[in-house]
Amino acid sequence: MINPSFAMTRDAGLKSCSSYAVLAGLIGTLLAAPAFAQTPAPAQTPASAQTPASAQTPAPSGQKVQEVTVTADRPVIQNRIDRKVYNVERDLQSTTGTLADALNKVPSVNVDVEGNVSLRGEGSVTILVDGKPSAQFSGATRADAIQALGVEQIEQIEVITNPSAAFRPDGAGGVINIVTKKNRQKRSSSTLRLNYGDEGRSVATLSGSWTDKGLNLYGSLGYRHGRRKFESDVDRTRIDPVTKLSNRALQSNRAGGTRDVYTYQLGADYNLTPEAKVGLSVNGNTREGPGASFETNQFFDNSRILTRSFNRAVTSVGDNESLGVAAYYEYTFKRPGEKLRLDLRRSRSEDMEDRIYLTRNILPVAPDSAQRLLEQREDDSISVSFDYTRPMDNERLLELGVDFDVLDNLYDYRVSNRDLLTGQDTTDSRLTNFFEYEQRTQAAYVTYQWKAGDWTFMPGARYESTRIRTNQRTTGQRTSDTYEYLHPSLAVGYTLSDTQKLRASYSHRVRRPGNRELNPFPWNLDAQRISTGNPFLKPQETDSFELGYEHVVGRTFYNLTAYARKNTNSITSLSSFNADGVLVTKPVNTGKSNAGGLEFVVNGRLSPKLSYNVNGGLGYYEINAQNLGINKVRKGVLPTVRTSFDYKPTDKDTIQLSGFYMGERKTADGKTKSMTNVNIGYRHQVDSTFAIVFTGSDIFNGSRWSSVIDTPELKEDAERKFRGRSFFIGITKTFGAEPRRRPGQSGFEFERPETE
Repeated sequence: MINPSFAMTRDAGLKSCSSYAVLAGLIGTLLAAPAFAQTPAPAQTPASAQTPASAQTPAPSGQKVQEVTVTADRPVIQNRIDRKVYNVERDLQSTTGTLADALNKVPSVNVDVEGNVSLRGEGSVTILVDGKPSAQFSGATRADAIQALGVEQIEQIEVITNPSAAFRPDGAGGVINIVTKKNRQKRSSSTLRLNYGDEGRSVATLSGSWTDKGLNLYGSLGYRHGRRKFESDVDRTRIDPVTKLSNRALQSNRAGGTRDVYTYQLGADYNLTPEAKVGLSVNGNTREGPGASFETNQFFDNSRILTRSFNRAVTSVGDNESLGVAAYYEYTFKRPGEKLRLDLRRSRSEDMEDRIYLTRNILPVAPDSAQRLLEQREDDSISVSFDYTRPMDNERLLELGVDFDVLDNLYDYRVSNRDLLTGQDTTDSRLTNFFEYEQRTQAAYVTYQWKAGDWTFMPGARYESTRIRTNQRTTGQRTSDTYEYLHPSLAVGYTLSDTQKLRASYSHRVRRPGNRELNPFPWNLDAQRISTGNPFLKPQETDSFELGYEHVVGRTFYNLTAYARKNTNSITSLSSFNADGVLVTKPVNTGKSNAGGLEFVVNGRLSPKLSYNVNGGLGYYEINAQNLGINKVRKGVLPTVRTSFDYKPTDKDTIQLSGFYMGERKTADGKTKSMTNVNIGYRHQVDSTFAIVFTGSDIFNGSRWSSVIDTPELKEDAERKFRGRSFFIGITKTFGAEPRRRPGQSGFEFERPETE
């Protein structure tokens, strides 16, 4: 079981006070900067990991501001100054879908059938929860969590492709921030959702809140029962570079299983004084369920004669437990908008899986054999942060802070050969290993925003010192590296008119090798293919640039963004055969790579009852892997399109239809093929507190991942399909405070650009 203690006694790896020296110098320079305009104008609060982009600017001292209550619905997708925001609750699929389903609705984001997330085609993406790291989205179980967890505790998903210095610089593609639900009602309420689907699928959630005299209590419980069906087919040919003789291998796998997911969240906020506020929250989930698969393998020689054939049956059982505890203290000073916040977070994830492999040899005839894999993973994360915001005047705003992060991971990977007569297991020393990973990061950041007429500027800088240590206990192999970076950022905005804006931004980011990427031992036990890490990987550095244009014409919103990324020491995966003829996939540094493209958003109404949103882009990329013996620089384009339609035939009925397409993409040694996904939804609002909902996900079973490897040594065509089609019908009932809605509000409108 997970130990929920909030012990903070671990060594945070703080080597010096250099971060404070850098921060002090930056603050001193910025405090000396003059005001750039004489005419008072509202200052715009920049978004940060702790401050929403839509935060209101405080009024000048002594000026009374009348409270305004906004009752309009938030649209599904909002386009803010530095991010795109997907409001989960406004999508009908949120009542039954998983986090993977929700992420696949967000512009620029894609989740493949194995749970891997990419942003603008870049697979290095940082996932935060409420602006902070979380163990379940940092370790080896991240993909599984994304595919299994529902969205009942999630309010918004923020995509920040060019984050400011207030955010961690991890992830070449950018940041995905998951914002959990917090009660904003001024009275108590609760909501019950019950859904039942095909093949025995079911989803149930209960959430509620209670507010009285400065105390706010909130919580939720969730249960999800689902089925998984997975198919894969691989056609692989190995070519001898000298003799040019080839050997062909065919592999087919059919897998399935059930999974039960239990989630919970409890939290409290309390106003100690009018200036001071504290909060504590606990959230967790448990995932468990059995699985089974059947795999066929055939091998042919150069004359296409079958030389070997065997089948493999796999049974598995596994469970995962994740727990997160968060506490904060917030103090608001007398100066309007001046605020200090302290955050403490501890999250832990434990994962266990027990698999039995039974192999039946057909050709040549041989006795059956069995293997057992017992895999245990633990991910532990601690985060401490101090954030301070101070408006210098109505034109200037200063934000600064420090972060301390501790990340520990361990992998206990045990493989044994089982005697089918006696049932005794003998350890396989070639695969069994115990690996430890430690990461200690200290950081300090500062951002400074000011206005000059129609211009808005927000430069920033973040200093980080990171120490990574690994310990492969099995072999005694240890590594230790320390990386220090100064990450600059810059955002510039220019108001052309009340309805037109230009935005430009720059950020420097880094992708540090992950824990599994550094483990030299193989994993993913497979008859024909294994994966392994590389302890000599270097961090990948990325310079990211963006230029955007926004225009509102009536009720139609247009957005066009050009972006470019320049990568150094790019990390990618390459495949080659080992001495036993097994294909080994390994992460490597490929030198330099570049990417860029155009993204667009068009949003509006085709009629008073039909609204639409179309977004997508055309990405360009090139990969230079000449340092690995691949002489050709691979170039290509990646098209993506998402469409969403919201039709309201009556005030009580809503029909939603959404679709997604992503084209093929070249890799260092091949390419990945295109994929599609289509979803439908219908809601009938019986009254203001009761609704009936129907949803259909991936109705054409288009969730598949196909890849091609084409090198002088290897030709491979692989397709992996996830049978994700599902249908649900359910009810939503609210008790207590009734939700307030604006009649006719569209579900797919973008927020109008802010008036600066």
